[in-house]
Amino acid sequence: MKGNFLARVKIDFKSIRYRTPHYFFILLLLFVSTIKLNAQDFPVEYKSDSSFLNNLFGQHKEKKFKITPLPYIGFLPETRLLGGLALLLTCRVSKDTTLPFSYSELTFTYTQNSQAVLEEDIFFYIGHHYILKGYLGFEKYPDRFWGIGPTTLPNEEERYSSNRVFANLSFLRKVKGRFYIGIKYKMISIYNMNHLYGSYNLTSEEYKGNFSNGVGPAFIYDSRDNILTPSKGLYVSVLNTNYGKLTGSTHHFSSYELDSRKFIRINSKQVLAFQATANFIDGTPPFNMYALLGSDMDMRGYYKGRFRDKDYFATQVEYRRYLFWRIGMAAFAGIGDVDNNIENLFTTLPKYSIGGGIRIKVNRKDNINLRMDYAWGNSPNSGLYAYLSEAF
Repeated sequence: MKGNFLARVKIDFKSIRYRTPHYFFILLLLFVSTIKLNAQDFPVEYKSDSSFLNNLFGQHKEKKFKITPLPYIGFLPETRLLGGLALLLTCRVSKDTTLPFSYSELTFTYTQNSQAVLEEDIFFYIGHHYILKGYLGFEKYPDRFWGIGPTTLPNEEERYSSNRVFANLSFLRKVKGRFYIGIKYKMISIYNMNHLYGSYNLTSEEYKGNFSNGVGPAFIYDSRDNILTPSKGLYVSVLNTNYGKLTGSTHHFSSYELDSRKFIRINSKQVLAFQATANFIDGTPPFNMYALLGSDMDMRGYYKGRFRDKDYFATQVEYRRYLFWRIGMAAFAGIGDVDNNIENLFTTLPKYSIGGGIRIKVNRKDNINLRMDYAWGNSPNSGLYAYLSEAF
């Protein structure tokens, strides 16, 4: 359920599923929902981030410590009605007032389907050169699994329940300008698994659970002009995480992740955005650690993990245009796929993702948009997305 550190309307808890939701009810909940902040993968440098938060919560710079309760409500096909409470801590970790505010957020979410998530998100500035960011928590969340490979069928769906403890942390040091280098740590423990209904894709051995504990280098370059609604600049993230006996993992494998984004401002009303993402896995990962296709950021319209395999590549382009008052629009198209052979990703017909939606500028000073998109993939995959910020 992690995405970039963005102010997120809690109608999109995890990822929008492929079934068509109760559209008008979701829109109603969208406008009454309370904004929630998630500090997962907030890009490493944004000088006006504290300005947006100060405007949003009425926090003045002279206050070095503040806790803000944030109740929220939402609706998803997979969860039905969901709600919870977030406690947002904003503070300075040093006496240096030139540093931006650091953040910590504790969130509890419960759904009508008896799903529960407890999560802590952090983003700390340590002096002028170091950043500690990421998330950790616990979730009891029924999920779906269609098997491994790019050709799994809709009727092969298996539903299962499990408990998960997770952590995803990065410690970064500014090297020069907008370039950072550091260490990434990721851990996922899945246990107490039970079959609910549907197919039996998972084996009895897999139902015993698994433990993945990995570390590796992280490289990030970020020259975007705005975190939540960029109009120009470049963002590149290269991550390598290694799991094995030395780190206590039940499986031995390595993942190599790339996220590259380019933004071109055509004029004051139009922006063209490009993104390419990839995840290549070497070794033998557990079923839940394969590269996944589908999310709220790329290959929209697919349930997250609808298709999964060792190798994944996707690219997309999005056209964004201001129309009038606070209203804008966007149209996007992308292609991507998963496979167990990298060559097949570029030689076979990929899956597609197309869609569009409207934008409502909720904060003119910091250029923050509320987006409502609908996306279609290969039939029967589709989904509605509502976020405060762009997809990428």
